[in-house]
Amino acid sequence: MELRKFCVSDINWNNKRVVIRSDFDVPIENGEVSCNDRILAAFATIKYIIRHNCHSMVILSHLGSPDGRRDPEFSLRQVVDELDRLLSREFAKKVLFVDDMYDAYMDGMALNPPRGVVLLFENMQYYIEEIRMTNDRKRYASRESIMRFHRHLKRYADVYVNDTFRYSHLPHASIAPYFIGPRVAGLAMSRELQYFHKIVGKPQRPIIAILAGNRIVDKLRMMSYLLERIDELIIGGAVAYTFLKETAGMEIGDTLYVKNAGEIVNGILGKADDYAVKVHLPEDFIMGDINDPESAETVTVEKGIPKGKMGLDIATLSTYLFADIIQRAKTILWNGTMGVIEAEEYCSGTMGIMYAVSYASKHGATSIVVGEDTSMFCQRNKCLHNISHTSMGRAGEELLMGRMLPGVQALRTKGRCKCRFK
Repeated sequence: MELRKFCVSDINWNNKRVVIRSDFDVPIENGEVSCNDRILAAFATIKYIIRHNCHSMVILSHLGSPDGRRDPEFSLRQVVDELDRLLSREFAKKVLFVDDMYDAYMDGMALNPPRGVVLLFENMQYYIEEIRMTNDRKRYASRESIMRFHRHLKRYADVYVNDTFRYSHLPHASIAPYFIGPRVAGLAMSRELQYFHKIVGKPQRPIIAILAGNRIVDKLRMMSYLLERIDELIIGGAVAYTFLKETAGMEIGDTLYVKNAGEIVNGILGKADDYAVKVHLPEDFIMGDINDPESAETVTVEKGIPKGKMGLDIATLSTYLFADIIQRAKTILWNGTMGVIEAEEYCSGTMGIMYAVSYASKHGATSIVVGEDTSMFCQRNKCLHNISHTSMGRAGEELLMGRMLPGVQALRTKGRCKCRFK
């Protein structure tokens, strides 16, 4: 997928009506925003466009998963006060909340707004046409109703901005709006794309990928896609046991693994040989009973893990070996934890990798951490500021599997049009 997309800085915003797809899917407690990080990230683009003299702005977003039904629990009305606070501090503006875009008065206001107005539409996932069908697949929107929905949204904008990379893997109407043009990336989206381009585009070598965690099938897909683009691969977490069982005959007890994965594993290792990629697997582990931390003990590949026990982390030798490998990287991709980070006894391996990535970053490497668990682990342990970039949500992982992201694919690609949008 081509990641070099036009950004908000490529647009002449003077007197333009703009629709922005922002990420306001924030935690809510007692009807109020409890953490405004995502709103702050989205506000950078909102502020940029207002300062460049746009005529008006419609903001689209969602909160939670109302699944095509109106539910007050998921109303975006709950974020209005926080957005109001930011706007009034910077521009002395207020947000006009649009409860229903089909309401005649509010639709007219959105269609021909007074200059300088900022409108926030209610949760887009209240509309079945946005999500196409419900999770249980019992309700779905017809093609005709989806097209009417597209045409309705199209009337509000001269330019569309996508600033929510986290949900760009979803083929929702407000995320992949082919009905509006031109379509450009917001500042938060553009930052994500720039860093992912360092992985799948033109990375600074050597580039090392650290793939771990317990979603083994996903990691296998990532490996298959990334082997053409990296120099070394570190495998940890649950996915490592599948490799060691298939290649070294290691006994892994009750540890999570993919059965009958020999052909897949051998295919990945064969591809690694074809592209001269060095593959590194752990040599020792912490095993035990996940409900009994005192049962933890170190074992090697040769000794294996007996039935009734699980491999729950990498041990000291593997941590040091991996840390040493990481220090020779110029670009580092990290997705997935080495052990069961919810238990203190089984997070030392992940902690060691985190410090190694952090140290390499402070000494000039570009580090990209992908995934909710890995990013939150770095945040809890106060190391996030040392990482070059973190990408939460499913979209980054889908991209690393080589899949198309509808929200990114819909944006205008640089190189196809040499002029600036006017």
